[in-house]
Amino acid sequence: MTKDDFFLGEFRRLFEPEVTSSTLNVTSIKQAVDKRLTELNLSENKVIELFAIDYRSLNSIINGTAKRVDLVTAIKLSHFLGIRIDDFIAIYAEQMDAEQIGEIDKARKASFLSSNFDIQQLKSSGFFSSKSTIIDMEQRINKYFGFSDVTEYNQIDAGAAFSRVKKDPIALMRDFWVKSAHTHFIKINNPYPYSRKDLLDILPKIRPYTIDVENGLVSVVRALYRLGVTVIYQPALPNVNVRGATFCIKGKPCIVLTDYQKRYTTLWHVLIHELHHALFDLEELEKWGYHLTGQPDLFLMNDDQADSFARKFLFSKERSRQVEPFINDDIIVKKFAESAQVHSSFVYAYHLFDLREKGYEHAWGSKLANKIPKSESALKTLNTQVFSKETIQGSVDALLQTIFNF
Repeated sequence: MTKDDFFLGEFRRLFEPEVTSSTLNVTSIKQAVDKRLTELNLSENKVIELFAIDYRSLNSIINGTAKRVDLVTAIKLSHFLGIRIDDFIAIYAEQMDAEQIGEIDKARKASFLSSNFDIQQLKSSGFFSSKSTIIDMEQRINKYFGFSDVTEYNQIDAGAAFSRVKKDPIALMRDFWVKSAHTHFIKINNPYPYSRKDLLDILPKIRPYTIDVENGLVSVVRALYRLGVTVIYQPALPNVNVRGATFCIKGKPCIVLTDYQKRYTTLWHVLIHELHHALFDLEELEKWGYHLTGQPDLFLMNDDQADSFARKFLFSKERSRQVEPFINDDIIVKKFAESAQVHSSFVYAYHLFDLREKGYEHAWGSKLANKIPKSESALKTLNTQVFSKETIQGSVDALLQTIFNF
């Protein structure tokens, strides 16, 4: 026997009494004590003497008036009763009052919240208020997702792409982001059938819509919806470095855009990138549930191919090389953009991207970056305040009414 085995055995003898009594078939500690006193032919005073139990503590436990039961007394009583400590707790729980049960339930929920959510980061992002109590946070989660109990959170099966037993704060925030998006798609429940052929047919027609900064993106999102492809916006969260995502729900592609870099051009690049995944990786998506662009991916898609596809689709490297000598001439840049059927900001964005790739670290700090619109204008009707909404259902209802017209 090793030293560890010895100490484990001693531990079990101390804290896991051998079952020697039939007191399990009772509904209160008082019944258990009375039954055991009869079995052993002992008086209550003798028990107090033999087991060195405080008289007041014993009587408050027997009468169910104890507000707290210290662990040592509970273990001593379990030895006296000849039952295991967990059985003692189960019997004692039967006589607990509503206040005590409420405290334990509060502790259970606090444990669940701290194990499944990065509370501090959710406060920082504004999803929880800075002064939220455990009850406040539970109610916020329940209302947002539409739960009757907060533990339903673990029943959301968004996919297995990042599943693991123990999750760090980054994984907790990623799970929250993913489950929020997944729940949006489930509640939207796009009624239109998905056709890969129809998506391929419409793809070339998308590019000119980039010219309309305020309405073009919404028009494309609406058209894609009628092809069975649902596109929503969800802001990035602390510790979730994600540019976009593609889910497969009920065999249909579902895409999430984010405010990554907060540039208008990035929105479109991410949309086309994710459409590439929808077109060429749907089988893998159906298997794993989703893909997050910008996160490590052990299972499926090659983001380099999707990025190359989006770049070539919007404004190719060849076009960038041709316009590079004239990049400071707004008139020529505009003509190049018109020939490519895109907003002129794409010429500047990809030029700066190429410079950064060549080692010019401060490329995005140049005056050309000011020629790229911010993403807010294109996103203003796409539910930009998702995590400040009271409920996901409220977000979905607004999208169905204003964007999807359904």
